[in-house]
Amino acid sequence: MACLYRRGNIWWWEGKCGGKRYRETTRTSNKDNAQRIMERRVAELRGLQLPKIPRILILDIETAPIECYAWTYWPNFIDPMSQVVKNKDGKPKDWSILTWAAKWLFEADVHSAMVTLKEAEYRYDKSIMKDLWDLFEEADVVVAHNGEKFDIRRINYRFAVNGFGPPSPYQSIDTLKVAKKVWGVPSYKQDYLCREFGLTRKLDTDFELWERCVSGDQSGLDEMLEYNKHDIFGLEDLYITERPWIKGPVNLSMYVDNNKPYCPNCLSKEIKTLSKPYVTPAGSYESYRCMSCGTIMRNRYTEKTIDQRRNSYLPTAR
Repeated sequence: MACLYRRGNIWWWEGKCGGKRYRETTRTSNKDNAQRIMERRVAELRGLQLPKIPRILILDIETAPIECYAWTYWPNFIDPMSQVVKNKDGKPKDWSILTWAAKWLFEADVHSAMVTLKEAEYRYDKSIMKDLWDLFEEADVVVAHNGEKFDIRRINYRFAVNGFGPPSPYQSIDTLKVAKKVWGVPSYKQDYLCREFGLTRKLDTDFELWERCVSGDQSGLDEMLEYNKHDIFGLEDLYITERPWIKGPVNLSMYVDNNKPYCPNCLSKEIKTLSKPYVTPAGSYESYRCMSCGTIMRNRYTEKTIDQRRNSYLPTAR
């Protein structure tokens, strides 16, 4: 059984195959056209036509705050050896991971974990890092909002602190960096972007929730985990919205059989040749549009012949 419904300006398809639920999206104003595209795209994503599908992990973490004494609000220069509050074991109460949540793109199941009350108070998170490391080990691409500056770097640090080595190679897509590169908006927060595009919003919360998590309130930790898991669906929606605007460096077609052309952002084979070429200072290339997600792409090889390239000149460097 499958269902098709509209969320904002995107059509969503949900179905089940092989014991897993799948979610896929497309942009079209016609429901019948959306259904046709969905059935073909989901068949590809299920592996009926593609021998290998890149594993794209949608990821978000929530961290405990640093507890310290300070004389100014900003800039707050602190000496971690003297001003940070310490546990009974003498360990400073600096930040640690409270919860994490992740899901594979288009799959409905959310993977998650949270620390215990004592671990939250003492800033220990080793117990929840092994499962997260395993997901990174499997992932081909990791998607996170502000992931390259915050989530991934902090996760890497906690991996190292807790005795885990680096996971197998993967690429990352930072939805914050994509938004800043292509859109000029008043705020680049995930919740603001989701509101503007009619996508899944964050749950309402404030700093009190983080205080409850590190002060022995189990309901606070439970609420934090639900908040974290809910964020994943908004992040997935945002990534789908941004896909046609993403300009490298991740090329998903490198993960599949390249005997046929695929969209580098969504792996659709519905590609239309455009009349306008993609022109650079060094060459002119045939350009294309993905009819599923809208991505603009170009050929790797120039349309110019060797003689034409010999007779062309480049402007001098600035």
